[in-house]
Amino acid sequence: MPQAVDAKGNKTYWCKCGAFVTQSPEALEVHVSAASERKFRRKILLGAGGVGALLSIRWVSLQALPLLTSSSSPTTALLTLVVLGALLACCCFFYYQRRNRSTLSSTPSTLYRKGKPIPECPEFDPATAPSVEAFRVVQKNTHCLFASKAKVWGGLACRKGYEREDTMRNLEAFKKFSDAKDVDGFVLQITGTGDSWESHGKAVFSVLSVLGEYDPVDDGIMKQNLRGYTWAFHWDSKYFFLTSFAGCYDSHHPRYTFGAGPHSFVMFQPGSSFSRHRITKEIREAIQANFKKHGRPLYDSRTVGRHNATVAVLPLDFSNKRIHRWWPAADDDDDNDDDDGDDDNDGDDNDNDDNE
Repeated sequence: MPQAVDAKGNKTYWCKCGAFVTQSPEALEVHVSAASERKFRRKILLGAGGVGALLSIRWVSLQALPLLTSSSSPTTALLTLVVLGALLACCCFFYYQRRNRSTLSSTPSTLYRKGKPIPECPEFDPATAPSVEAFRVVQKNTHCLFASKAKVWGGLACRKGYEREDTMRNLEAFKKFSDAKDVDGFVLQITGTGDSWESHGKAVFSVLSVLGEYDPVDDGIMKQNLRGYTWAFHWDSKYFFLTSFAGCYDSHHPRYTFGAGPHSFVMFQPGSSFSRHRITKEIREAIQANFKKHGRPLYDSRTVGRHNATVAVLPLDFSNKRIHRWWPAADDDDDNDDDDGDDDNDGDDNDNDDNE
């Protein structure tokens, strides 16, 4: 499905596996066909392996065990053990090779990394990082039906005025998160930038700029145009739904931080996580109803735009049909004028549903 438009106006498409993005619908069809073929072959191999295992068990029960328990010579018994050991080793090798091929085929971008190398970063556990602890109050109190049980990683807190340097310290942790298969989100805290909507947007832009600069894919989407209305966040050819929270949002806003302080939080949710948890249209509607029930109704794509770029940093008031530009202008990073954001993007088919 279309997820973004690059600087030249070309649509990009991503597969729900979260590991493939392209500008060609034909290439996407080839990828899906190849994935279906691999899945079919794995089923055939699994079936053949199961039949082989049953035959092996039958052979062991009818031939090997009688030889071992009979009064045959020690040489025959030893030979039988060698055959059994070789059979077990072949089964283990077959399983390892099949699993390794499956892992490589699901993340093709790891085979052709050409981007800027990630600098040396401090070692820490992303599962218990300071950003995760600071964000926990939001995770526990937000009205998403899955948030409280979600597996969230994070990084070291970024300081106001040092967003670039501090984001670089978290690049290795973000790479681990991108490669993980069972993590539902990655959060970065930016201290002291959430007291105003303008500083919040500028801080988020700084974080995204660094991540785009160090995208392992040399021609990654995030290196093309961050000052636009139609991009969706991709890193290492994988799609991530981007949301942010800040202290500037009041208690009736869906991005309210529940007293977490005058800080900003940037949350990255893998597209594959939505597929893994089977987030259907009915579940999205239930989440929206729960937010509305608690007095914090979610945005409507008809009011703030249909692209992740326009909802990554929600305006303080999104009741009027207007797209607000939260990123700094190209010629002046301190320019936070919203007058350029009145264009409507009705030409795209992608709706951004809020699932945090």
